Amino acid sequence: MPWLLNQFWIVIRNLIPEEDRKRVQFCTCKNLANYFALDQLPDFLNGTAVASYRKVPEGALTFEKWALKIDFSDKAQIFKEFLDSVDALHNNNNNNNNSSSSIISTS
Repeated sequence: MPWLLNQFWIVIRNLIPEEDRKRVQFCTCKNLANYFALDQLPDFLNGTAVASYRKVPEGALTFEKWALKIDFSDKAQIFKEFLDSVDALHNNNNNNNNSSSSIISTS
């Protein structure tokens, strides 16, 4: 844990009842599998989830529609192009490495 969060936790944990303190767990990418099934974790957290974690929930506005709604349209296209390029890079990376690697290093 980064030193700043560690210092914060030292102060806060004394304010939390002991039985509740036991419920607090700090995880790293390496030990998330102790708490979550690998098929529920995305690849950048060393999981095997195949569902898109970037899917827009039903009924939610996409960034493009939101940007148009608040007259942010010039930024919407730039952001969409960025997301498309990240998707392409991610898909290319997965295709080259049999879906076992990720764009983000977790080591």
